[in-house]
Amino acid sequence: MAHTQIKNKHRAKGPQHGAIVTTNHFKQTDSLPIKKLANRCHKKLYVVIEDSNLKLPGFFGFLMNNINAIPIVQSYQYLGREFPKHLQKVFDKKGWVLIYPEQEIWYNYRKPRPLQKGAYYYAAKAKVPIISCFVEIQDLPEMEKNSREFYKTRYILHVLPTIYPADRLTVDQNAKRLRDIDYMQKKKAYEKAYGKKLTYDFDYDDIAGYVKE
Repeated sequence: MAHTQIKNKHRAKGPQHGAIVTTNHFKQTDSLPIKKLANRCHKKLYVVIEDSNLKLPGFFGFLMNNINAIPIVQSYQYLGREFPKHLQKVFDKKGWVLIYPEQEIWYNYRKPRPLQKGAYYYAAKAKVPIISCFVEIQDLPEMEKNSREFYKTRYILHVLPTIYPADRLTVDQNAKRLRDIDYMQKKKAYEKAYGKKLTYDFDYDDIAGYVKE
């Protein structure tokens, strides 16, 4: 992630208190561009991860255990009671929480995918904004060291307009509004970055760095 450029960093400086950050999820290390943004904005970043990821072996396990992780457990009681308390502690300290609304990792997948409700529900409930981001993945000419199937890549983190909850709306209405706006912003960012309309027809070019035979 050393080859990371950040565009429109100033947009992330608007929120003076806590916020939820969203971005596309394409690699186990893709929180690092957001961490770089947080550092430049003098904010502490916490990352929501599945509790099972804390048990990963090797480098990824080390990484997951050495970031400010907020584990998530698929339990209604935890999600409804304990998890919001963890988030609120971060917001009270004016920190950021990175939540991946796509949930699953699709390795090196360039396109933004449909967004799940969770991140936006918690933002609406806590009345904190969404710092909307999209990572563009560009191919480099060199091959990955340990793979003949992929070229190296570089990243451009696009910071999109921050989305604020509307006072007049209910939590559910705000969650839907935040999600809809965030998806449209990510869609537009994709189309501008890659110069083509977003469709979900598959093409090998959708997988960044993939060596086509």
